[in-house]
Amino acid sequence: MNIKIRLFSLLFTSLFLLIPTNGQLHASFMGPDFLLNVEEKSETQQFDDYVNTLHTNLQNENLSLELLRTGLKGYYKLLSENKINSHFLSIINFSQSANERRFYVIDLKKQEIVFFDYVAHGMGSGSEYAANFSNIARSHKSSIGFYVTEKTYNGKRGFSLRLNGQEQNYNTNA
Repeated sequence: MNIKIRLFSLLFTSLFLLIPTNGQLHASFMGPDFLLNVEEKSETQQFDDYVNTLHTNLQNENLSLELLRTGLKGYYKLLSENKINSHFLSIINFSQSANERRFYVIDLKKQEIVFFDYVAHGMGSGSEYAANFSNIARSHKSSIGFYVTEKTYNGKRGFSLRLNGQEQNYNTNA
């Protein structure tokens, strides 16, 4: 099976998280009503233990603990809202160079990275590093935040995957 088709079949109904260059993790998704109430230390500690264990098991020094934690918070929030039904989490880290592998597809059941590769960003976002982001249609800039993957299609650049932005003012027009 073609690697591109296998990748898209993995991503179907999974969750994407795209992180901006400045390293500031966008956290509008994690308001006071977030699934894990930070006031309940036992649940928070259990979540932190899970994140730490998963991070260790993934064995990839390029994927920071903070980035993984942010991705998992959004994943479990969308899971609790029945917006996703997959055990895959995909992360694109725009703080890394486009010349580095920065696209991670994580199987949360097996606790392993099943795909780790290069990925481009919108041509209006920058050259080697993505520095500019937009939620404006046809800006040719990447949009950051959480996405839910939808169906594949054949676009003008070939086999493609629709993404449904989940964060108002950040990626709902992507």
